[in-house]
Amino acid sequence: MALHVGIDHGATDSVATLHHYQVNEDMINDSVFNSAMTKSATEGSVAEGDTKAIPCVYFQCPFGCSAIYPTASINDHMMIHFRKMLMYRPLEASVLMIHSLNRNKERLHTCLQILCKYLDNVSSNPNDERYRKISEHNKAFQDKVAIIEGAKDFLQAVGFMPKRLQYLDTELPFLVMSAEHASDTTQIKSARQVLLNTQPAKATLHQDVRVYYPSTKADEFHFSEDFYDLPSGAQHDSQNPDAVRRYNYAIIRIRFPDGVLLQGTFHVNEKLSDVKTFTSLMLEKEWQPFVLRDNTGTIMSEMNSTLSQLKLVPGTVLDFGFSDTMKAEMATGLYFCLHGPVKQEHHLKAALMRAIKTL
Repeated sequence: MALHVGIDHGATDSVATLHHYQVNEDMINDSVFNSAMTKSATEGSVAEGDTKAIPCVYFQCPFGCSAIYPTASINDHMMIHFRKMLMYRPLEASVLMIHSLNRNKERLHTCLQILCKYLDNVSSNPNDERYRKISEHNKAFQDKVAIIEGAKDFLQAVGFMPKRLQYLDTELPFLVMSAEHASDTTQIKSARQVLLNTQPAKATLHQDVRVYYPSTKADEFHFSEDFYDLPSGAQHDSQNPDAVRRYNYAIIRIRFPDGVLLQGTFHVNEKLSDVKTFTSLMLEKEWQPFVLRDNTGTIMSEMNSTLSQLKLVPGTVLDFGFSDTMKAEMATGLYFCLHGPVKQEHHLKAALMRAIKTL
């Protein structure tokens, strides 16, 4: 049976929170995720006991299946869905591909401008053959349109079909729109709106939940390139690599009183409240009140601040504990009657403890 736990950032009730973070019990018990997925993510898989146990960032497919893939593979998996969709919803599929599979925003913006120009020229001059032909061998087309995933599929979806035409002494590939397609200017304008207004299909960040035995290496973090970007022109600094890295994701480890470590992956713009909710949902007693402390012992209280704002990026250890008020309440007989004994073997769910590993 699968154990699903999650956070929906806009949710205010407990039912709506069970979507963002997911833990599959069978996956945990068999260590399928931590072994098979890690091996597929990198050619050199990380051996158990190696502190470099953060090989990559994982994502869940946005199309309703349960597939989980590392950054390097998630686009390939999404492409399979898009290719199937192209067969029966070509316009929607191609536009989703354009907005979802191209990370370089500058190139994407340039391509969108050119695609819109193609459509504007046809809708304004439907009887002019010059605007119904696009040369595929043109350097601008190759450098600014063809390199964008989904762009050629979009052009075909609106009626520009592949055709070889005579050019000087040879035949070259073109995309040609028929006079019939060009005459339907309403449809062309509609396709332009779809192109500009469609939102990308975003894979969901997978929490990659891990549990470790107490370790003196709890504060050691080693990050793959999945976790950060390097600004254009930035020079690698071997003495202080974080000085030039722009981190997008962070690793948070929650250390329990017995030393056990709970680890999860977060986006740097997620809030401290997300970390606390994540921790609650991993507890055997989800209702259990608790606090999180930083490395100075100070209670973390800025729940609406992001991990980046709190300087918890790229990795940090927070200590799980109780405030003095909580301890006083736990000492009362009423607390025992309502919630049962305070002490328990472990704070985390049994399914998580069965998957515990050495850091």
